[in-house]
Amino acid sequence: MNSAARKVERAAVACGGRDGRREKECAVATITCVRCGKSAEAMPEPPMGGQLGATVQEKVCPSCYADWIDQQVLLINHYGLQMADPDDRKKLIQAMKDFLGLAPA
Repeated sequence: MNSAARKVERAAVACGGRDGRREKECAVATITCVRCGKSAEAMPEPPMGGQLGATVQEKVCPSCYADWIDQQVLLINHYGLQMADPDDRKKLIQAMKDFLGLAPA
């Protein structure tokens, strides 16, 4: 289970999602994912800071974001991206926007 999936699971447990006792206290918005087109619960918190994190939370389902995390690892390893390098971070952010369908068409 990757970190995005773990965050979703922890949020479900924290909100009583497994037994339903506190479900009303932790209502999570339902979104239509821009990548897969399915309706799903939004991520309980943005996966990153800033406006981009809020956009991902509002438009991408947790399942597709988990797919991105797997793809991100492949890209970093394949291209030898260094996250300390601002240019490499920009490349990875652009790849994320393209993968998730957030880049302007």
